[in-house]
Amino acid sequence: MHPQNITELKGMFGLLNEAGKIRADTASFKNNSVFIKRCIRQSINDLAKHPKIRKELLFIENNKGELGFELIKKGRSIIGVKFLFHWVNSGKLDELNLHDY
Repeated sequence: MHPQNITELKGMFGLLNEAGKIRADTASFKNNSVFIKRCIRQSINDLAKHPKIRKELLFIENNKGELGFELIKKGRSIIGVKFLFHWVNSGKLDELNLHDY
């Protein structure tokens, strides 16, 4: 999957108002690290543990050992997220295990 802009992701999660600013009731998510921790990291961990989803999605660890995503930074700022996963087709799991990611 191609990298996703952090602002667009916040909008998809319903954290922005019509003007594109963080809503007052979600002010803690203005900090990108809080957003990554609560929305991205925790959601991927929950999905990876779900018995049905585990059969359909294979989440890949990034070079820092985090499951399912990689941060895109500009300097010290997080500007995007790249999701690291593969859809599992029936009978293809052994083939996926042979690949280096």
